[in-house]
Amino acid sequence: RIREHIVDPQKRLVYQGLANALARGEITAQGDPAERAEEIDIIFDTVAGAVEHRMLVSGEPATPEWISRFTSLLLNPGLTRPC
Repeated sequence: RIREHIVDPQKRLVYQGLANALARGEITAQGDPAERAEEIDIIFDTVAGAVEHRMLVSGEPATPEWISRFTSLLLNPGLTRPC
């Protein structure tokens, strides 16, 4: 039920975002579509898993500040401040 009502609709948004970026020319379609789909699944699982862990296991909120820092770390790992 979680997959049907939460995960699948969210993944559809990711695929729609990819299609929109392709249509705008922001990115180009490269490689095998099956491999791209697997990569999207990995990215989705990484993001969803981190948010779920933060909220359910750690008991901490996913605040806008945390989301911004998390996103920056994922997209620009070399640009984050050192620990």
